[in-house]
Amino acid sequence: MRQRISFICFNDAVIDNGSTLGLSVNPDAKNPMMGVTVKTITGNKDEVSFDMKHLAARIHRSDTHTAYGKELKITYLSNT
Repeated sequence: MRQRISFICFNDAVIDNGSTLGLSVNPDAKNPMMGVTVKTITGNKDEVSFDMKHLAARIHRSDTHTAYGKELKITYLSNT
């Protein structure tokens, strides 16, 4: 018997609400990922592969600070 079935795979950072999926607000649940595929099942022992995708934005934050001197002296070397 051949049957075409949709499969969804997700990690513990994704919450299954029954009819919808959501992202966990738990700070320990990092890097939510999910994969969706459709496969025709042909026998008793089929394998299903998933291409997992990141569901959240990954942001790298970089802060730079410049310390300005309190007493700056400027010397002009040329008047052109």
